[in-house]
Amino acid sequence: MAKQTKLILGTILFALLFLNLGANILSTGQQLLHWSSCPVNTVKQGNTWFITDITQEGQSPILHVNDEVLGVKGLPPDVTLRNPGYDLPIPAGSELVLVVRCNGIIHDVPVQTYRASTKEWFEQIGGWITLISFLLTGFIILIIKADDPQAWLLAIMLGTFTGLFNYEFHDIPHWLFWGALIARGLSYVFLPLLVHFFATFPRPLPFLSRWPKFLKIIYSLFLFIVLPHILLLRSQQMQLIKLSGVASKIFRLIAMPASVLTLSFLIAGIVALLLNYRRSKIDDRRKLHIVVLGCSAGFLNLILLVISEYAGFNQSHRAIHTWIDFALKFTLPLIPISFAYAIIKHQVIPISLIIRRGMRYLLVSHGSVLLEMAIFAAVITASLTFFFKWLFAFYQPQSMDSFGMTIGIISGIFSIVTWSITRRLHQKYLAPIIDRQFFRQSYDSHQIITGLAESLRSTSEQQQLLEEVATKLQAALQTEAVAIFLKEQRSGNFVSSYYCEYKPSDGCVQTCAHNFQLVQSSEVVNLLSGLSKCREVAELPIPDDELRILAQIKSALLLPLFGKEQMLGIISLGPRLGDLPFAREDEELLMSVANPVALAIENARLVAQMVADARHRQELEAENEARAKEFEEARQLQLSMLPRNVPQLPNLDIAAYMKTATEVGGDYYDFHLTSDGTLTIAVGDATGHGLKAGTIVTATKSLFNNLAVLPDIREIFAQSSRALKQMNLRSLYMAMTMIKLKGRELTVGSAGMPAVLIYRAQTNSIEEILLRGMPLGSVKNYPYKQQTLLLETDDVIFAMSDGFEERFAVSGEMIGYERAEQLLLQSAHQSANGIINEFVRIGDEWGSGRPQDDDVTFVVVKIKGD
Repeated sequence: MAKQTKLILGTILFALLFLNLGANILSTGQQLLHWSSCPVNTVKQGNTWFITDITQEGQSPILHVNDEVLGVKGLPPDVTLRNPGYDLPIPAGSELVLVVRCNGIIHDVPVQTYRASTKEWFEQIGGWITLISFLLTGFIILIIKADDPQAWLLAIMLGTFTGLFNYEFHDIPHWLFWGALIARGLSYVFLPLLVHFFATFPRPLPFLSRWPKFLKIIYSLFLFIVLPHILLLRSQQMQLIKLSGVASKIFRLIAMPASVLTLSFLIAGIVALLLNYRRSKIDDRRKLHIVVLGCSAGFLNLILLVISEYAGFNQSHRAIHTWIDFALKFTLPLIPISFAYAIIKHQVIPISLIIRRGMRYLLVSHGSVLLEMAIFAAVITASLTFFFKWLFAFYQPQSMDSFGMTIGIISGIFSIVTWSITRRLHQKYLAPIIDRQFFRQSYDSHQIITGLAESLRSTSEQQQLLEEVATKLQAALQTEAVAIFLKEQRSGNFVSSYYCEYKPSDGCVQTCAHNFQLVQSSEVVNLLSGLSKCREVAELPIPDDELRILAQIKSALLLPLFGKEQMLGIISLGPRLGDLPFAREDEELLMSVANPVALAIENARLVAQMVADARHRQELEAENEARAKEFEEARQLQLSMLPRNVPQLPNLDIAAYMKTATEVGGDYYDFHLTSDGTLTIAVGDATGHGLKAGTIVTATKSLFNNLAVLPDIREIFAQSSRALKQMNLRSLYMAMTMIKLKGRELTVGSAGMPAVLIYRAQTNSIEEILLRGMPLGSVKNYPYKQQTLLLETDDVIFAMSDGFEERFAVSGEMIGYERAEQLLLQSAHQSANGIINEFVRIGDEWGSGRPQDDDVTFVVVKIKGD
């Protein structure tokens, strides 16, 4: 089919399709404006209508989902009721009566119709925009590339897809109705077109060569089975015809095969697209990537909707069907968008480039040749005139026939030699001048180098530098693409750090061509490392796998960039838009650029490294500052958990002390005094540091305040451990020593803490109470233990966290538990505060100024005489 014929037929089809869309917008818009909706949705099962959902609140409580709708009262005489729950051609607020059967009882239920909601308007407008995007994308492709078979198929496929969405027409002119009806009938060709296009895009699938009649079979099945069924079905729905007799039997006979084939066409189209994508080359895959994603999302969603309708999910699983239909509103626009993106990004239709090269062809190949022929004719005429004048002055021929032949031979040889010289001079001098004048307005080498040198001096950011170099070179040489590879410091490979490509509408723009790399051991790198000038790709013995990489960035000429000690990078230039080869002056221009660019790249890397180091230092300082702030907050939180005052009892001398470490831990102590005089003391040590430890300390304090009244320490531990475990604090636990002192009866319990030391004044000895137990929060039902004993006057109870015994000296030696016992034995004659002061003094001397590694906590109780 000729281009003109394709264009005419396609334009007529799109005119009908736009007519159909206009009819749809006009009819649906009038319906939304002037019609109203019944406050229920219904579905027909057999010959009976059932309520599927109630769309308006406040209706009669008699209405229920699955109630049977027998009819509607109150409709005007001219209104034909097709669906009791559908939009009605009556004003909003009209009073109707639904006749429903609920549990076998018939009720007359008054309802009021309502106007279309904002949501319905938005959904409808969104649908129109989707259809418009299909039509506009297809029509633009048709106008631009009607002579391309694949582009023509794509345009018709996108256009006919819009006619598949059948809406009822109301109150539109007859001419518009019949035009839209014809468009809908023609639109069903979308189904075989879908298979045809994706089976041949971007290249025909291999099986088409083995089964050349495959596409004919596809169109035949559509023409003789699917199309008759669809036309009869739609005609019935629009009440254009009424089937009976033989026609009804034929319709029922082809219904199932037609439905299966319709679904098969959709699935076959997607499968063909995926197969073509899988077998495509790397470059084609890059072009197809977005198309595959967009079409897969759109058409797969459409397939799910069709399957849902065929399976009856719109009745039995209405929620699933609604979600699929809702998702379709977002996935369908991806189809035309993906094709438009592929066309624009990958220059499927390079309009500007075609016009540009057409101008060059006209100017250089035609205009200059005409000028050249005129100059040639003048030179030949003048040369031969002078030559023959000189010849006749010295030679008089005897035979004019032989002399004419001689003149002809001499003239021919002279003309051929002159024409060859003229053509060579044209290619070498005239054509480049015209090319620069019309296609390379910025070719002035000195101007470009001066401007680039100034830019390089003022640019310290590497990406900006690369962009400046690429755009300047592209402007000077008018190449299709410019890529700059830079050597990575670690791997030594050359990675594409910047790529710009000529775009038909936008000129030279940066595109996504990153992550291409030439490994350090590649042949391209080895060859360029030994060269000091640029070389064309065609002149280099490059392996095929490396050529494929260069082909993806349209590489035609390579320029190495050398630093002080090594090759820093490679500049790749694509073919020139003027179709002329690179000349010697182009190479001179590039070589004069190479050294300044290499120096600027080295400087930019140095500046980038300095900036990165400075940023790293700032980040470390900020991190340290934030950490210090966190530690301070944790320390304040930890201190706020401690009791403000130590209980003062007549028969007890009590003192407590805690010093937090630099790395904030989670030590904790607390007191609780009941009305019967029982004193409960808790000394705890949380796992973790910082705010995490503060979290479990807070939780433990809350539990202690509530559970300390219990007389049994084991029960307090059990309930606390279960509560902390249920908080799911992960690896945060609380080790704890708990002491209950009533009169002179002491009860001690431990959950993973150091032993409690008891100083016996009568025997001047230390008694150690060590009870094994798991920290609180680690196990829910651990069998904790407790021990009870009696105290005498001047006996001392000493409880501590592990921060003191694990205090390190400068030599790395710990104080240890034995030294703690000895120290208590030596200081037990002092008051409670005196004992603590002695422990603090010895700890500081032992550390010799070395910071604490952990919190240190002491609680001392000394028994006074009665």
